[in-house]
Amino acid sequence: MRQTQDYTYRPFGSAITDMQYVNDTNRSYRYGFNGEEKENNIDGEGVSYDLGERFYDSRLGRMFRGDPLELSYPWQSTYVYCSNSPIRVIDYKGLGDNDPVPGYAKPASAKATSVAVFSIADAKEGGTFNSAFKAAMLNENMDVIITDDIISLNKILNDGGKIYDNIYFVDHGTYDISGQKIGDYIYNSKDIENNYQIFFMDIGNNIKKDGNIVFLGCFTGAIQYGGDEYLQKVANITGRKVYGNQGESWIGSNTFNNSAIGGVWDEHNDIYQEVATKNAFKWRKAIPNEKQTIEIGNLMISPEGVLSLRPASSETVKPGSVVVKQPVNSKPKPNKITKPSYDSKPNNTSKPTYSPVYMLFNSMFNFWF
Repeated sequence: MRQTQDYTYRPFGSAITDMQYVNDTNRSYRYGFNGEEKENNIDGEGVSYDLGERFYDSRLGRMFRGDPLELSYPWQSTYVYCSNSPIRVIDYKGLGDNDPVPGYAKPASAKATSVAVFSIADAKEGGTFNSAFKAAMLNENMDVIITDDIISLNKILNDGGKIYDNIYFVDHGTYDISGQKIGDYIYNSKDIENNYQIFFMDIGNNIKKDGNIVFLGCFTGAIQYGGDEYLQKVANITGRKVYGNQGESWIGSNTFNNSAIGGVWDEHNDIYQEVATKNAFKWRKAIPNEKQTIEIGNLMISPEGVLSLRPASSETVKPGSVVVKQPVNSKPKPNKITKPSYDSKPNNTSKPTYSPVYMLFNSMFNFWF
């Protein structure tokens, strides 16, 4: 194997430039300290890094902006990197100490015939679908993978060497254009056709020929947003049956416990209210190389990871009975804000106000300490 790059780093990640070897033909290599992507346009080679959620300056050992999860770490500055202990802890995505690293979240089980895929954010306390993640972690019949995109997911599956009956993608879907969020990215029909076809093909290789690919995101199967075309493309590329929700999804602690996943929330963003109501409790199924998808009833997943259906006509709206999550807009619209939902609604509290002088000195203190 030819060596292309070798850096010696200081503890916080800045490269010691007089103690490095770089092959001149490989200076475009994108990654550096801790495998993070270099952002050489800011301060030159090997100084700043793009951690995903934030940019990091390795000379100062500080982030460029505050931690989005700063309320989880009230005892330290919101700008620190790895709690000032870069040898002891890892901040993989810029969201705090000991961020989960892509891979199997627990050892693969010989009993598990299905695998659930979550984002790194949802594997952390406070993540949108963390309650579903925790439930899957306790289920010995379900393997659990956390990933930041479909490329790393393929590597994890291939390295694991298991062939599953079902793969469940647990994350947001999109409206305007149907798509499924996998890790940090949304993949719709155009992405599959143009850029990521080979990676979806590889996912099919890790699923049995009579197995299933299930997108749990809202509107992944909505005809109004091109969901039927989306599911059919994935089915044709992977050679496996593909399922997507025409309406909204209920994702929470009961997702893998025979609880109906398709539902309808009692409050909607006005952009997709009509579609959500019309498509409530309905899923679509795509079979490889068929001309069109099939509308089916509501989808349920057993603790053993087995799919089952019940007629949409048997469903009734029960707001608040399970955790309800909203989809992500594939094309953000100006002046339109999707109303968030929570596992529990926080109490209304008034924000304290401070003088501008106090805020200035407080921000300076937090940056350095």
